[in-house]
Amino acid sequence: MFTLFESGGGQFPEYIRLDRNTLFVYNAGDDIIFYGTAVNVSGHVSTEHSPEGIFYGIAAVNAEGCWGIAAENILPHTSGIIVLNGIAKAFINGSGDYAVPGSNGKLVAGTSGKALVLDHGTEKIPGTVQLGYSSGGVSVKDDYTGAFKLRHIEGRTFELCHGTYINNPNHTNHNSAGFTDLPGAQTVPKQNIILPEDKYSANIYLNACSNDGIYSVSIAFDSYSAGVFDFIRIGSILADGTVTQSYKSAEDTIYFGRQWYL
Repeated sequence: MFTLFESGGGQFPEYIRLDRNTLFVYNAGDDIIFYGTAVNVSGHVSTEHSPEGIFYGIAAVNAEGCWGIAAENILPHTSGIIVLNGIAKAFINGSGDYAVPGSNGKLVAGTSGKALVLDHGTEKIPGTVQLGYSSGGVSVKDDYTGAFKLRHIEGRTFELCHGTYINNPNHTNHNSAGFTDLPGAQTVPKQNIILPEDKYSANIYLNACSNDGIYSVSIAFDSYSAGVFDFIRIGSILADGTVTQSYKSAEDTIYFGRQWYL
């Protein structure tokens, strides 16, 4: 029994239907913050009318601090939505693969930055960027190449795979993430793990289960699946693509039976 994860689409019709994190900000300035331009989150204030707090946004002129892309025109002294992480439409100058805010509110493409450029667009038509990158997609590099490796694919999609065989499609173990000694569940296939839209991070566990004498393995966000008698924490994933690999081993197989005498 293997557990797969799914997530919903976006909320705004002008965007591709992919996961994203958004924030409601208040434009306290006297100029319009235009759709598709960079916005700095400049502060947070709680009031008696808004105890949860109000975030202020200003037109970004650099990549310092927290910034995103305006999902709509935000008029002076009104509120609107910006995209902090995920797919966003943005006006871009330059021809590089990554982008940062420029002095005129447009993004400037170059060799590094938080935004991965998927489509440069034109002067009048916004391009498409993936926010949450860091000059290569994963903000923490992990060179682990063993069994049960977590890696970022795109957006909120990650993969559990075997680091030794993942780039060798002709190998017999290419579609395997690793192995266990559980009778009937010796091979754990590689599979996608999708971080739900309502989560910024999650721990990933390999759960060893037994139900009515039948052994199985499940990949889950917690260690409390039905029938669990043992588990291994594989690592953690974040919405920005960060992967922390906790499980590292020179062996391809996890031997649950050594502890439980299966």
